[in-house]
Amino acid sequence: MSDWLAGAAEVVITPPVGEPMAGYFQPRFTAGVHDDLYARALVLQCEDRRVALVSMDLISIQRVAVEEARRIIERSCNISPECVMVCCSHTHTGPYTSELYSGELSLAYRQSLPGHIAEVVEKATANLGPANITLATSEVHGISFNRRYLLKDGQFRTNPGIGNPDIVRALGPVDPELGLLKVDRPDGEVAALWINFAVHADVMGGEEFSADYPGALSRKLKQNYSQTTVALFANGACGDVNHFDVYGPAEQNGPNQVEKIAQALVGGTLKACETADKVGPGLEGHSAVLQIPIRGLTAKEEERCRRLLEEISLPEDGPALKSEDIGKTPATDAVFASAALKVQEERKVSPTAPVEVQVIRIGRVKIVALPVELFSELGLEIKRNAPDASVFIACYANGIFGYVPTRRAFQQGGYETMLTSNSKLEESAGERIVAEALHLLKKTQPCS
Repeated sequence: MSDWLAGAAEVVITPPVGEPMAGYFQPRFTAGVHDDLYARALVLQCEDRRVALVSMDLISIQRVAVEEARRIIERSCNISPECVMVCCSHTHTGPYTSELYSGELSLAYRQSLPGHIAEVVEKATANLGPANITLATSEVHGISFNRRYLLKDGQFRTNPGIGNPDIVRALGPVDPELGLLKVDRPDGEVAALWINFAVHADVMGGEEFSADYPGALSRKLKQNYSQTTVALFANGACGDVNHFDVYGPAEQNGPNQVEKIAQALVGGTLKACETADKVGPGLEGHSAVLQIPIRGLTAKEEERCRRLLEEISLPEDGPALKSEDIGKTPATDAVFASAALKVQEERKVSPTAPVEVQVIRIGRVKIVALPVELFSELGLEIKRNAPDASVFIACYANGIFGYVPTRRAFQQGGYETMLTSNSKLEESAGERIVAEALHLLKKTQPCS
């Protein structure tokens, strides 16, 4: 008889059409729905302990929403807060759910999120039944690329453009590992798949709500297994990783590219299943909150930003600005000056950010959940130095505090290091997060 009980569920969380969409430096208002957004949950029980893994088709979620959802779930499902992990796929074609650059949060939608999280966990808990839990990994190449490059003039640039002849080399690695937890019923039915891979979910583009490639991955896996199979996606350490091959074709966005990436991940999932092995018994969760200082502007930098905004007005409409526009238009200069000044004011009220580091052990698997956009090199450092287990990194989890580059990246500069609401933690944040993750990994019981 299996040591495990498991239950999975999914609920639609697509907002009304017309809500502003997150993902770029300016909001754009949705014109329709390409495919629905979902919240999905997998609840696991071993002996008298439970954990809940939640994935949401959102760019991010605020910590306050996760804390409220955990309180509800503890009461209704008997799952301790440190054993509830809520991660986002980081789709760039979903609603505004946390403050990134300009754009108004939808208060009604934001207030609905704790209820959605609790609802899907409660449904998954109601579906608890005997299950076999297996672990597997594979590698998927050709769909993830480090997006920071050294140019011939000695400058460093994020997203320098496909076919740019001045590119010398990429500045960092990618993590090609696909991590998989597979949940099978005793009769062979695949109840759920929890998939972990690291690449920005900014492929679809456009002005329609879409779950991007994680949504397409879920649909394809349902076709392969069963319409009742719940496929959860947890994005990894992809702060400096996206899907653009700078040596590839000119057009690498849109629905066709979404399908291509999803199909590659389906292939990686099926390949991993060939070597899946039981995870073994045991569940536990640990969590720690680091108070990490927020960076600020020097007096000279602040004066420059204010002077720039006096000369250049913030754009009110027009095409959505992206990272490749940095330094090319006055509009992007104004957007970043405004964002930096906003952080400068906010840090006077809240000079530190409560960054939660969470580790959940499922048998011989340990998942590190982080509320940041961690650079790939830092994620690989955690995996490389982990003491005794298969380790997966889930970012955009339990809140969001923006990019966490390496110290070297701060010296090089580039989009991810510019002071905004999405890049505001002090330069030592990466080292502190890695150290705490390794501490919690060692604190959890050794995996047999």
